[in-house]
Parts: sequence; structure tokens; C-alpha cells
Amino acid sequence: ARAPLIAFTDADCIVDRHWLRSIRDGMQHPEIAILLGQCLYPPDAPFSLRLLGAYENAKTAYVTRRCAAAHHFGHANNMAVRAAVFEELGLFKEWERAADTELVHRVASRRPDLRLSYRPSMMITHMEFRSAGARVRRLRLYTQTNEQVETFRELSVAQRGAVLGQLLRAGRSAE
Repeated sequence: ARAPLIAFTDADCIVDRHWLRSIRDGMQHPEIAILLGQCLYPPDAPFSLRLLGAYENAKTAYVTRRCAAAHHFGHANNMAVRAAVFEELGLFKEWERAADTELVHRVASRRPDLRLSYRPSMMITHMEFRSAGARVRRLRLYTQTNEQVETFRELSVAQRGAVLGQLLRAGRSAE
């Protein structure tokens, strides 16, 4: 790729028609090195899966806005990275999983002046999962594989509760 911004998604994802514009607008500030977007599920997906998706998006917002870099993660199904990051720090590790989180941590450790950001308008619809159970199994796998990133730390129970509280407050204000 030769562009200054490189966007990532998966083959089983459908990007929103404004996805690239949202990435461009979200990367206006030069200190943003990596941008994560909102992952949705189809409207006909079970309510439990859509609810889990809402929690995961609230978690991404919480982690990127309130948590130390040790809790940061990546998800390359909806992610943009400045090409200069790859030029300076190298490409993704050739790992089956967690290479996106490893890159986020490499940026945090080597370039603390750069940051990870979350942009809800940068939306994709993930078509792979049809049940909350299938998604939870994949999330467990991500939890296990993120452990290979030495500096990565999972959220505490209290932090997860704060994410849930934030989600519930947002739901009440939308009513």
C-alpha cells in the first residue's frame, strides 16, 4: 500500500458506505496512529448477539478513552493504521491471532506520543456470527491469544462493570 492511511477489514464484514470518510476524518489529528471502529451485527441477528456487540463497542470506547495502554487491544476487522507506523515500527507479526493487539502495544511502548482512538462512525457489519454463543467462544479465543502480548492486561471485574454501566446509561439516554 502506498497511501498514508491503511484500512483493514475482514472478508466476512460489510463496511458502511461512509467508512473511508470516517477513517479520513478520524485520522485528522496526527497523534492518532491507530483507529478502531464500531462492529455491528445484522439487524436480523438475535437480540443477544446484538446486545453482546453493543457491550463490545462500549468496551472499546471505554478502553481507548479511559484505560492505560496495557488494556488496549486491536481488532483488524475494523481498523486503520498510519503507513508511517508500519514504516517506523514494522508490519504485523506473523501470528495467527493477536497481531493487531501486539501492534497496538508496540506503538504504545515505542511511540508513547502516538495514540489509539475509537470512532463509532467507522462502522462495519460482521456477518460471520449468527449467535451470541459463537461470538463468546471466539472472544475467549482472543482473550487466550492476547496473552502472548506480554504487556497486555485484561480488564478487571470492576472495569467490566463500569463498561456495562456506561452501556446502560447510554441506553437510557437514547430512550
